Amino acid sequence: CKDINTEKITDLTLAKGNKPNLTKDYFNGDFVVYDKAWFYTTKYQGVRLGLEYGSYKLFLCIHAKKSDISKEIALSFAQEFEMQTESEHKKFRLKADKDSMELTIE
Repeated sequence: CKDINTEKITDLTLAKGNKPNLTKDYFNGDFVVYDKAWFYTTKYQGVRLGLEYGSYKLFLCIHAKKSDISKEIALSFAQEFEMQTESEHKKFRLKADKDSMELTIE
């Protein structure tokens, strides 16, 4: 995620998994294999990011280890949504639309 004000990026390393049913589930007429398009945290344990109060733009950044290539990919959704929760004396608001996803911590 990227802090909207400071542009500081917080990295989270994910593992790549295999889900053979993804190609079947997301097939739209084009022959694209989605089987390897599954990412997760180590041992599915989640993470504690330790983010400070502020607003963050969430995105996926893919790095190719063998070549010096990286690409930021915006997270987008077909339908807009917003959800809120509270934990550890902080309020979290997650908002997404077709162009982006943003996390605000108050």
